[in-house]
Amino acid sequence: TRDEASLSYLAEINDNTWLMSIDANRYDEHTSTSITGGRIKEETVEWILDNLNEARQKGIVVLGMMHHGLVEHMPFQNAFFSEYLIENWQIISEMLADAGLNIIFTGHFHSNDITLRKSVAGNIIYDVETASLAQYPFAYRIMSLTDSDLSIDSRFVTEIPGNPNLEEEYRNRLERITLRVAESRLNSLGLPFPPQLKTVLAEMIVRLNLAHVRGDEVVDEEMLGIIKSFAALLGNEVEQEEYSLDFPPKDNKLIIELDSLILINDIK
Repeated sequence: TRDEASLSYLAEINDNTWLMSIDANRYDEHTSTSITGGRIKEETVEWILDNLNEARQKGIVVLGMMHHGLVEHMPFQNAFFSEYLIENWQIISEMLADAGLNIIFTGHFHSNDITLRKSVAGNIIYDVETASLAQYPFAYRIMSLTDSDLSIDSRFVTEIPGNPNLEEEYRNRLERITLRVAESRLNSLGLPFPPQLKTVLAEMIVRLNLAHVRGDEVVDEEMLGIIKSFAALLGNEVEQEEYSLDFPPKDNKLIIELDSLILINDIK
């Protein structure tokens, strides 16, 4: 079936599984420049909920797919990178979780990261974001779906016949690009940062992004050193156990038990 208000569609994978592809692009507002952010139209939300209700009545598992992110993948993403999430993501993610959509595949931010959101009613939706094969860390996922679970395994292309140093070369390239973006965003804030503070903050953003795009971020000695330098400039002290850079669950290898995702409202 097709949504009349957008390019969203619903396809049957098999008798027990449907794929719902959600179009959140803002074509109607496109005039002279591209629009990074995403929005699901009200009519499309109604179409989504109608199909999820039908699937629920028939006992069919629905997997979602959307370019834009549905749930935050890192601290303060909504504040600093809101254009990589759909508008009203908090409300819509809860709505979809409560309607029975428990897994959605996304992209846009080019990171290999999985996050989840639990609604007030207790229903969970996983946002499985996969990085791009066009830039570091050149990730793709192998997934296996059964009646009981979805197994996710990430793979990384580290070299190709024409470039044995692919991973290192493009990691360095992403580092340079991220630094330019970080400095530009800090300057655009218009705040009177002392030069030393701005330098440390930009470096911290670079390290955070390089860790985030590959998934399963950890606070290594280099990262901890940068965080401590930043905290020292603010007159604070930090300990490693105080910092966690990655929202649960695991990003690169994960098994999602479908039986555990039964709608809370269905439990008698």
